[in-house]
Amino acid sequence: MSPSVGASPVGTVFDVRRHAVHDGPGIRTTVFMKGCPLSCPWCHNPEGLSFSPEMVSRPELCLSCGACTSACPNGEVGSAACTLCGACARACPSGALEMVGTTMTVDAVVRLALADEPYYEESGGGVTFSGGEPLAQGGFLLAALKSLSEKGFHSTVDTSGHAPTDLVIGTARYASLYLYDIKYMNDEKHRELTGVGNKLIHANIRALADCGADVIISVPLIPGFNDDIVNLEETARFLADLRPAGRSSPYPVRILPYHGAARSKYSRRNLRYECADIEPPDAASVEKAVAVFRRHGIETRTGGLA
Repeated sequence: MSPSVGASPVGTVFDVRRHAVHDGPGIRTTVFMKGCPLSCPWCHNPEGLSFSPEMVSRPELCLSCGACTSACPNGEVGSAACTLCGACARACPSGALEMVGTTMTVDAVVRLALADEPYYEESGGGVTFSGGEPLAQGGFLLAALKSLSEKGFHSTVDTSGHAPTDLVIGTARYASLYLYDIKYMNDEKHRELTGVGNKLIHANIRALADCGADVIISVPLIPGFNDDIVNLEETARFLADLRPAGRSSPYPVRILPYHGAARSKYSRRNLRYECADIEPPDAASVEKAVAVFRRHGIETRTGGLA
């Protein structure tokens, strides 16, 4: 369960992006939840992997002004006594220090939605919960989705699907849309790539289909990891047979070609980026993947939702 402040559950987030356009229909307010049970080597949000707050430094931006040391309650930035209070980052004038991870109440999410409501009305947008893995903070997510639903807001959950099935079904009472990742069909290979198997993930997408939930399937296309024709065909067959309750056609698919934009994020965190030497798939490879899904009668497009 998520902690709470008064009557409002609290979640740990690492970013909030307003006026986002790729995280669901229309203009979105995207809340990035911290922490993920998977460890995908191509993850483009490494700041969302750990459940704990982190201090990230950019030494090249440091002015050696001493503002961080003056603000530090312990008088020594980066010492073993650091409590991650964030005082040094708030005092830094150049952005050389950044606190990644802060708490946010459900009430705060609703206030943001109310402030951005005019943009939603014009574009058909709403609030998206991404990450990390939003379902990993189930109490907070469920409460936030319920509050947004009660106020008539569209809500989207961008998820790997790796979570208890009862929680997933519970969120389906309030979520308007799921962006649901299918990364690899073979369970053993999925575990090798991401650190977890995919049986629960597959069970949960079936459960959402049985609920008649609105879902868009996201298939990341990572050269050398999951772009082989055998995996693509198996994925397409699985999804073609997955018919949501009350619908005659399978869920639509969006192919998400790999990009290397996260390299600098890993570098700032002194983390090894396993995909550092991978080049994005060329247009022909992307079109070949799209063609596989379309041959199975699945509506398929490339990239975000804008």
